[in-house]
Amino acid sequence: MRVLIAEDDVLIGENLSIIVNSKGYRVAGIIQTMAEFNLELEKESFDMVLLDIRMNGKDLGCDMARELKGKEIPFVFVTSFSDKNTLKNAVSCQPFGYILKPFDRSEIDTILDEIAEELATEIVWVKSAGEDCKIKIKDVKYMCSENVYVTVFSVNDRIVVRAKITDLIHSFPQDVFIRTHQSYVVNLSFVVKRLESELIMDDGFVVPISRKYQKAVREALLKSTKKSF
Repeated sequence: MRVLIAEDDVLIGENLSIIVNSKGYRVAGIIQTMAEFNLELEKESFDMVLLDIRMNGKDLGCDMARELKGKEIPFVFVTSFSDKNTLKNAVSCQPFGYILKPFDRSEIDTILDEIAEELATEIVWVKSAGEDCKIKIKDVKYMCSENVYVTVFSVNDRIVVRAKITDLIHSFPQDVFIRTHQSYVVNLSFVVKRLESELIMDDGFVVPISRKYQKAVREALLKSTKKSF
């Protein structure tokens, strides 16, 4: 999990960074301005945010929170403000949590683990062309392997990963993603039709089913919500 820290107090920002790293998570950056935030958001460099409300004398945290909410990125307010109006505004932003300064390390530890557990079923990070890329699991339609590369086809994009499809599939929910062939894995949510030795995806792409996987594919489809197969 990659954590962005939005905090204008240098010491607190560094303290949060140490906590994140000690938990085995990665700090995507420590920011203090809206411009820095927008740059990180455009790069999609993080999975969640530890977010101060008041930075540089302005309620930048609330502005950032609204952007994060629109992109369904979890965030936690870590702030010294506990007055009625601030709490009201914070609650309206629907944060994952609200932690008051001075915070106890165990509070941060607990909430990081809770978010990481949720994200494990939502996001996978992979290396593509030497860069870290974030994949939303629910958007992946199918994967195709060729030699030492796997192409991941999603709703809006496709990403080429240097990996074995056998290894990559373990990062995805086994009840939703099913192997159909030595070179193919599909997301059952995007299958619209099953033929004897093929699956038709919602975009018309035809995925082969080899004899080895026919029984497993048939059983997986029967267990899925697509009862008509």
